[in-house]
Amino acid sequence: MAKLKLINTDTGEVKAEMMPGDRIVRKKSIDYLASTVEVNKDEPFVKVYTRTMFKVAQTLTGTENQFVNYLMQYIQYNSYVLANDNGKVLRRCNMISETGLSETSIDRLLAGLVDKQILAKTRTGGDLQFYANPYLFGKGKRVNSTIEKMFSNTRWAKMYWT
Repeated sequence: MAKLKLINTDTGEVKAEMMPGDRIVRKKSIDYLASTVEVNKDEPFVKVYTRTMFKVAQTLTGTENQFVNYLMQYIQYNSYVLANDNGKVLRRCNMISETGLSETSIDRLLAGLVDKQILAKTRTGGDLQFYANPYLFGKGKRVNSTIEKMFSNTRWAKMYWT
């Protein structure tokens, strides 16, 4: 790989070399970073698409809205599967113990969110897995193409086509 060199055009002297992984930062970016502060630096965050989420909030019951807020912390980058930080799928028993809701309530909430196309449910190797709809919220800028296809015909995806 050829190295990029910064050369003084008056003297021909090599002033610097760009190495693999180096990047050029524009003054505008440096100024922006200097004039801002990072809040909750170590706290994970979820992006939410406001146009669709406002409609979602109108569609869900109060308990469903609260449950969606609880589930958001488990959305994984790119795959959008609901899982713990260690990669293990979020299980119903964890939902029950963490929320204090009954098994029946959890099952009813999950079924309602699947019916309303907020979540998708699959069974992989005996494990029940839930996926967040990437047209509503998620982590990262990109999503696995299989997950995108899973939700591409939902009413929430169609909001962006009109």
